[in-house]
Amino acid sequence: PRRFNEEKLREMNQYDILHHKFTDPKKQEMHERIIKQEADFAHKKAQQKAANASHGFHILTNKSTGAQMVKREKKNKPRQENSRVSYNIINNRHKADGQLPSTIPRTMFGLRATKDHREFDIISNNYIENHETRAIADADKVKRVAAEKFHKTRDYDPVKIAYYHPNKQDQFKREQEDSRVEIPTSQLKKLPLSYKVSEGRLYNIVNGEVVQKEQLARHDLMLDGRRRACKLNNDAIAKQKMQRESKHSKNVERRQNRISANRLKQRGYNIITKAKCKPLKAHKFSPQPKMSVWEAMQATASK
Repeated sequence: PRRFNEEKLREMNQYDILHHKFTDPKKQEMHERIIKQEADFAHKKAQQKAANASHGFHILTNKSTGAQMVKREKKNKPRQENSRVSYNIINNRHKADGQLPSTIPRTMFGLRATKDHREFDIISNNYIENHETRAIADADKVKRVAAEKFHKTRDYDPVKIAYYHPNKQDQFKREQEDSRVEIPTSQLKKLPLSYKVSEGRLYNIVNGEVVQKEQLARHDLMLDGRRRACKLNNDAIAKQKMQRESKHSKNVERRQNRISANRLKQRGYNIITKAKCKPLKAHKFSPQPKMSVWEAMQATASK
């Protein structure tokens, strides 16, 4: 049965909670009809479920309790053939009549006529035509493929201390001879720069034979550059020294020839015009000494 909000219905004076009925007879009749429909639907659904039960018998009495399940009929699908030939590959018999094939030797012409393009007979384990020639060719092919796979993963034999391929071994020997020729120069490259470009390595100090022409020319060029730089430096130092000395001598001479300003104060007149000199006064805009705090207060107070 459906659930109703009894408190809400009671507030609206539509449902009597003591008699479990609506106050309105029409609503009560509609409510009973709805409940009956739901009960009938549930009963019918339960019967249908029991009729379609998978077991169809009681588990205690082991007797049939309802209608049995109707088995679905399987569709007869055509069976696919698992071979493209017209005979059984196990017993070598025809699929239609079950008889053995004729003993006529099979040829390529016969295979083409019957649309059977097999080249190898799995029963006799031989080629149908030119078995010996084709078997030798297959053996050579197998050896060639095996050799290619072998040389891909195996390049050097540590037991024989040599390469598997003779051409590669000859190339390794030639490269080794070339590297032996370059050993002295490679060792010289590893030495320090001060030793490589020293005079004893550039030429022979006994007979004067040049050993490294390029390095010797570079060494001479660097020495010439150093000489030129040293000469220019010395000239610049000498020129600056002369300028400083001349400037110092001029300053000394000017200081000695300068007339003292105190002469006018001592004499009181001009020695050329014989006129009296006025006392020197401070410049109008000359800076005044800074007053102290007390002097500034006295100056403001007097004003």
